[in-house]
Amino acid sequence: MNTEKFVIRELRYEEYEDASRLMWLTYYKFESKGKTMEQIESFRDSIEAVSLSMNSFDGRMMLLGAFDKSGNLAGTCGIKLKTYPDDMKDFVNENDHITLLFTDGEYHKKGIGRRLLQEMISTAEKRALLHSETVFITVNSSDFAVGFYEKNGFTKTGERTVTKDSVYTPMRYNANKE
Repeated sequence: MNTEKFVIRELRYEEYEDASRLMWLTYYKFESKGKTMEQIESFRDSIEAVSLSMNSFDGRMMLLGAFDKSGNLAGTCGIKLKTYPDDMKDFVNENDHITLLFTDGEYHKKGIGRRLLQEMISTAEKRALLHSETVFITVNSSDFAVGFYEKNGFTKTGERTVTKDSVYTPMRYNANKE
């Protein structure tokens, strides 16, 4: 399938319910096995439409969607944007952090996730260039996605971590490839 048939754009508020549903169904099908109820519930709470909209509204996160030719949501990707001094925010993000990269199972292995990730990397690079900085993009990868991130230029920065809320492998991408 040619990924050019998909439109990638920032999600609108009224699309957050669909995004939340896609994230939940994909997580439950591909990532929830072996997780505790507390970890599953923590994830579910973090992707509720209200939570997504609050994080997007105050500038903490940008959330993209990939839409097929019929306008159906096929994938999502978020980035928690690094806070620069001139951003005048009441919070600080030390680096750009990829989050909520999900592709509907029907669209796996079609290049949608890669296109969403590339768009977020491009966004981080442009913002860093404006501030003459080297940008490091991080992600806390699920077990399911470690290989995907490695194929897309990310390297592990630590061991697989299990907390009461999640299971992840920390990874980083150096957008400037020094």
